[in-house]
Amino acid sequence: YGRGFSDKPKTKYTLDLFVKQIKDLLENMGIEGKINLVGVSMGGAITTQFTQRYPEMVERLCLIAPFGFPIGWKLGSGLAKAPVAGDILNAVLGGKIVAKSSMKIIYHPENFPEINEQIIFPIQIKGFKRAILSTYRNLITKDFSKVFYEVGKGSIPVMLCWGRQDQVLSFSYGENVRKSLPNAAFHIFEEAGHFPQYEHPEKFNALLLKFLKD
Repeated sequence: YGRGFSDKPKTKYTLDLFVKQIKDLLENMGIEGKINLVGVSMGGAITTQFTQRYPEMVERLCLIAPFGFPIGWKLGSGLAKAPVAGDILNAVLGGKIVAKSSMKIIYHPENFPEINEQIIFPIQIKGFKRAILSTYRNLITKDFSKVFYEVGKGSIPVMLCWGRQDQVLSFSYGENVRKSLPNAAFHIFEEAGHFPQYEHPEKFNALLLKFLKD
């Protein structure tokens, strides 16, 4: 919800909302048995929470630069949470902030000219900026580290990937995540930003396929 061409309902975009969306999708598609989950960035928090909540449904979990620990954006957090100022700021600058952030996702954006348009285009869709603001207020400013530690204590295999040059969730941030998942297979991607699977698909695909087969 709230991204791309998906619906953008006027609701609170919480971790519970997205976890429920996965559960509802599986039930409506009639998918039974254990599944493999891959979570990227915010999706890492969502899939980790799903795994913690429904361990009997998950076979393996792959996380790519997952969010989940406090980021520490104190100024931005305060402005975003302000009932009136935050909404005005989002309406005026929300699109520009997302567009600027998109340039940090890839370490070598000059090699992927299409990524900028792919990220910026959804900004024009009605409800996108409202959904992003709600997500920031109700999800990004929260601390889900406890969930990662709980999954780390479990028996479900986890694969963790991080780009060495990640400018969205830094490599040092990733070290905290790694500590919470001591048994995870950890892979570092050199010359890669926040989307290592996008910049180095051959390496990532090979690692993922091996992880799923082992």
